[in-house]
Amino acid sequence: MTRAIPREVKPEEVGWLAGIIDGEASITFNKRRPETVNTNSIVYSIHIVNSDPMLIDKCMRIISKFDDGVGKETLRLYKKNYKPGVIKSNKPCYHIQIWRQGMLITLLEAVTPHLTEKHLKAAKLLNFLKTHKKGAWYRDKVDDYLNFTP
Repeated sequence: MTRAIPREVKPEEVGWLAGIIDGEASITFNKRRPETVNTNSIVYSIHIVNSDPMLIDKCMRIISKFDDGVGKETLRLYKKNYKPGVIKSNKPCYHIQIWRQGMLITLLEAVTPHLTEKHLKAAKLLNFLKTHKKGAWYRDKVDDYLNFTP
């Protein structure tokens, strides 16, 4: 079953969010680190980091429109203060993390056609989320998912 873009999300908002994801975000889709217990599993999420609270607030409003209503918490917002000297400015940075499978599918289906630099990684993650049955083992397919080319 494919999800449709929610009606209240305007095409301009989808394009704007795609630009933010292309520039300010990271799409995580890789194997777990070797020092963890299960290295034959995949870690996936989208992180948006910025120091402008108005930009983060607009991102939160648009992303929350993609919520499919399943699950308790669909995204997280963190505030991080870096030590002076690590970064030239000591402004607080805001960090949005999206990790729920349903919300990622809906969001990526809408945003992926508009991405330029992160299009391949988004397509790989979307393929994994659509083809992998939630809760099923995929140990022997980890490399197949990571090496997928659309």
